[in-house]
Amino acid sequence: MELNGKLNYKIIDIDTYISEIDITQYYSDGKEHFVVASTSSGKSKVHIADLVSKANIAVTSPFIMLNEQFMKLNPILQTYVGTKPREGSVLPSNGCVTSFHSIPRLLEITPNTLDYLIVDEIHYMISFAGFAQEIINPFFETIDKLRILHPKLKVVYLTATPIFLEEFVKYRKMECFYIKPKTLLAKPAEIAIQSGLANSIKQDPTDYICLFNSKKRGWDWAKKYGGAYISADVSQTEENYAGLIAGKMPQQRVFCSVVLSTGLSITDKVDTLYTSWTNLMDIVQFSARPRQGGHRLVVQSRPMAWLEKFTKRPQEIDWDICDYKDLFIYMNEFLMWVSVIAHQNDQVLEEMLNTMIYQPIAKVELPDW
Repeated sequence: MELNGKLNYKIIDIDTYISEIDITQYYSDGKEHFVVASTSSGKSKVHIADLVSKANIAVTSPFIMLNEQFMKLNPILQTYVGTKPREGSVLPSNGCVTSFHSIPRLLEITPNTLDYLIVDEIHYMISFAGFAQEIINPFFETIDKLRILHPKLKVVYLTATPIFLEEFVKYRKMECFYIKPKTLLAKPAEIAIQSGLANSIKQDPTDYICLFNSKKRGWDWAKKYGGAYISADVSQTEENYAGLIAGKMPQQRVFCSVVLSTGLSITDKVDTLYTSWTNLMDIVQFSARPRQGGHRLVVQSRPMAWLEKFTKRPQEIDWDICDYKDLFIYMNEFLMWVSVIAHQNDQVLEEMLNTMIYQPIAKVELPDW
C-alpha cells in the first residue's frame, strides 16, 4: 500500500529558517495554500510574529495553550477563547488568534480588511474527529464565510505532517508548498521501538518527557516515578502551566497527555521522549517538541490485541456528497488503521516514523493488510 506523494508541491529550498526568504511572494490573493515545513524552521514565527507587523491577520490553532505561547512571544496578538459574545480582549488593529473551537469568533472580531488567515497545525483536525467532531463543520463554514467577506484573503494551512491530509488538500484545490531545509532542527538523533516502557522510565536518570494515551496512566506514573503531570485542562494558575508556556521543563521528569503531542515548544534540554501512543501523526509531532533536538525517541509498539477496533480498513467515502465532519472522521479512522499496521512490525514502524520525520512529502510503502 502506498501513501503520500500524490500532491504537486512547489519545493522551496532554504538553509535552516523560512525567514531566509519572503514566503509571502508565493501566496495568491483569494487562494488557499498548503505549506509543509519542518518543526523549528520558524514557520509560525514568519507567518504570525513577522506577518502581523505587515498585514491584517487572523490565526487559529488547536489549543489554548499553544495560543498562549504565541501571545508570550507576540504580545501584539490578542487571544480569543470560547464562544460567549463578550469573551476576549480589545482587538488590536491587525492581529487576533483563536483556538479551533473558537474560530466562529473571527466573523465578529476581524478587521474590516483581512489579508491572511493562518491555520496552524491543521493536521490536528484529524485528531479532533476522534473526540470533538462537533467543531469540524463550523470550522470550515467559518473559513468559507471569511473568504466571501474578504475576497482577496490568503488562507495558509501550516503543518509538518502532511501525510494523511492529501485527499483533503486536493478536495479544497489548494496550492501546495514544501519548504525544504538543508539543516533539520528539533529532530531525534535516535528512534527506538520497545515492547514496554516501565523499566526504562523507572531507571532513566536523565531529563525526559512521557506522552501517554490516557490521563490516568500519566497521572499514576507521575506519582510513582516522581515527576510533573500536565494535561490539556491544566489550570492556568499552576506553576507547571507557566513553565510550559515559557518553553521550560517544569521538572526533570514530565508526564503528559495530549497537550505536548503538537505545537508547544520546549527550549530546555530534553534527553529522551517516551510514548505509548499508537497514532503515528501524534508520535511524529511529539518527537519535535524539544527544540534543541538530538534527543532519543522511544516508542512502545502496540500489539493487535490492544487495537482490535482499528484492524479493519475504513470504507471509502464519496468526497462529493459528505460534509467535512464525515471526511475528517474517515481520515481519523484511516490514520488509526495505518498506525495499527505499522505497530505490528518494529522495522515497519521505525521506517514509517523516519520517513514522516525526515522526508515528510515522500512516498511511504506499507505491507499489504
